Amino acid sequence: MRDVHHLARLARRFGSLFRPKSAAAKVKPTDVDLGALLSEGLLVPVEGVDPEKLRDSFLETRGRHARHLAIDIGAPRGTPILATTDGEILKLTREARGGITIYQKDTTGRYLFFYCHLSRYAAGLEAGQQVRRGDTLGYVGSTGRVKGGPHLHFSITRLPEDDDNFREGMAINPYLLFLAGVP
Repeated sequence: MRDVHHLARLARRFGSLFRPKSAAAKVKPTDVDLGALLSEGLLVPVEGVDPEKLRDSFLETRGRHARHLAIDIGAPRGTPILATTDGEILKLTREARGGITIYQKDTTGRYLFFYCHLSRYAAGLEAGQQVRRGDTLGYVGSTGRVKGGPHLHFSITRLPEDDDNFREGMAINPYLLFLAGVP
């Protein structure tokens, strides 16, 4: 596992590491514990994907003023989607933009992981369930508003203290975290 200084060098070289989710964001970059995130050894959440083959789409534009604030991980339809870390499934829902989605918190409750465009959930997956890093959560698809083929849209948000409103959180670039974990 590489250190926080390596991650900072990657951020300077490749792009932004943090971005407020909105103008009303209550979280600052200093609220993000990069050391803790790196020590969790976040797993690339699509089975068989090499982190060195990912593409950074964190700051790509989505509409006139919006930023992507996530990465898209392309894979064949039906490829297993894995829990990036231990935690709790907060919500399973179908959204107009994200299609079939999963909201997962880590064990500290500070970080929210958002998985979108699934084709379906893993059998028996439900809100409130505890999951372990590497557990199958669902399968790659192209539900919701999708550009291109099947993929997983994946984001990480540092939530405000004592508040689950991810729109007031700080987006963290998953691409750089995955790349920092490459030995």
